Amino acid sequence: MGLDLDINNTNNILSQFNNANAKFYRSDGTLCANQEIVGTGYTIRLLNDRGEIYDTITIVIFGDINGDGHVDAQDSVLLSLFRNSKLTLNDYQKLACDVNHDNVLDLSDQWIIEDSAIYLYDIDQFI
Repeated sequence: MGLDLDINNTNNILSQFNNANAKFYRSDGTLCANQEIVGTGYTIRLLNDRGEIYDTITIVIFGDINGDGHVDAQDSVLLSLFRNSKLTLNDYQKLACDVNHDNVLDLSDQWIIEDSAIYLYDIDQFI
């Protein structure tokens, strides 16, 4: 499922599911508020009628490496640090780095993130 950056809040995402019984959690495990902007590393826990978790989905927004729900200069800096072995990223962050979807984290991804941050490029979120 792709995630449109213009509507990446808890209520809008929940409306994409047939099962409205779900909870959103930040990457630190704390519960999200209604209408909260979600980012890479956030999780959706789908619940059954008894309130038990039956599935968990981790959100990845391409370009949003720091998990704040936006693609901006901070994300470009994180990718630069990672590329220069100055920073370790988790698997979801690495996936978020690969904005051109070629399975290589390189300078072209960084340039795309920078262009997206200043609204010169739209990163495809629907792969």
